[in-house]
Amino acid sequence: MATDANVLAADEVLTALYETPEGAPDPYPFYRRLRDLAPLHRSQLDGVWYALRFEDVRALLNDQRFGRDLERPNPAYAFRFRPVQAQTMGIFRSTLLVKNPPEHTRLRGLVSQAFTWRRLRPSSPGSPS
Repeated sequence: MATDANVLAADEVLTALYETPEGAPDPYPFYRRLRDLAPLHRSQLDGVWYALRFEDVRALLNDQRFGRDLERPNPAYAFRFRPVQAQTMGIFRSTLLVKNPPEHTRLRGLVSQAFTWRRLRPSSPGSPS
């Protein structure tokens, strides 16, 4: 876990990423700096947990104790979004990708037949679609 000093430094990098013109066109140097400072930490700016290493992300995604709650936005974080980002987050909140069971399970059942290997396989020229 990151030290308090590293979390504060990471929060400065997050602020620069979201609030300076340099962040949007090329976020990768910011991500690299965040990973070096505090690869797994809870931001004091917005209360969000940041996992920046593949191993940590994979462990979190596979752990049933963790979920998503984008229906309950964090007011400390909301002010940081630019209008376009806020609109995108509003749309994203309604998708299957950010739902927890049982709602995720219900929605997945509705669309699962559309995402079988047979349906997703590209057709070769001359073969039936």
